[in-house]
Amino acid sequence: MSRISPWWILTLVLAMSSARAELTVGGGVEYFDWREDTQPEVKETGPIFGFHFGWISEAPTGLAFGAKARVWLGTVDYEGALLATNAPVTGTTDYFGVSGESQLRARGSGGGQRFDHLLALGLDQWDRQLTRDQSEQYTAVSVRLGFETMPESGCRGLLAGLGVRYPFYIHENANFDDIGAENNPSLRPKGRVSPTAHLGFQINKTMRVLAYYETFWLDDSDFLFVRFPSQSSLPSGFYYQPASDMNVVGVRFEMRLR
Repeated sequence: MSRISPWWILTLVLAMSSARAELTVGGGVEYFDWREDTQPEVKETGPIFGFHFGWISEAPTGLAFGAKARVWLGTVDYEGALLATNAPVTGTTDYFGVSGESQLRARGSGGGQRFDHLLALGLDQWDRQLTRDQSEQYTAVSVRLGFETMPESGCRGLLAGLGVRYPFYIHENANFDDIGAENNPSLRPKGRVSPTAHLGFQINKTMRVLAYYETFWLDDSDFLFVRFPSQSSLPSGFYYQPASDMNVVGVRFEMRLR
C-alpha cells in the first residue's frame, strides 16, 4: 500500500472550521479505465467505488473558497503483457487512491444560481497493485481551471461544471527492487491537459445526485537504466512508463450536512 499524504485531510479539516460554509459527503460507483500505449495495449477496466467530501463557502458574490477530497478503491480487469517476455496475459489489478483539491473561486449570481470561475491546486496519490510482487505508486500535483454553476443555498436546481486539468509534477515509484532489480530509479511521466466535467441536480435542501468525468492523461517518462542480476528473467536495460490515460465516469449521491 502506498504511503498516502495527509495533505487532503488537513485541507478539508481547515475548510470545515470556517463559518458560513456548505459541507457535503457522498459516495457512488465509478467505471475506471486505464490504458497504456504499448504493444499489446495494456487495458484495465471495471467498476470501482468512490467516497467524496466537499466544502464550499457561501459568499453570494466576489471571492469564495472551496475544497474537496475523494477516496477510491476497487479491483479491475487487466489485459496486457508479461514484462519479461511481452506475452499477452490477463488478470486483475487492485487500486487504492486519495485526492485533495483547494479552490479559489470568483463568484457571480443571478436567477437563483451561483456562477463560479475557479482556480484549483490538487494532489492525487494512488497505489496500483499489479501482482503480489509488482506494484506502482503515483503522486501527481496538478492545476485545474474551470467554470461551475450551482443553485443558491437551500434551493433546488442544476449543478454543472467544466474544466481542464494539467498535472505539472508526477512521480512514479515502480518498485523495480521488488521484482529483483539492484536499483530503483523514480519514473517521471509528463502530464497532458485533460478535461473534467460534472452534471447533477439539487433534489432538496439536503440531497443531490451527480454524474461526473475525471481524467489523468500522462505522456511517456524518460528512459532510465535498471540493473538486474545476471540470473534474473529480466534483462538490465532502459525502462520507462509509457503514455497512459486514466478516465473515470461515475454517479454519486451527496448529502449536505450544513
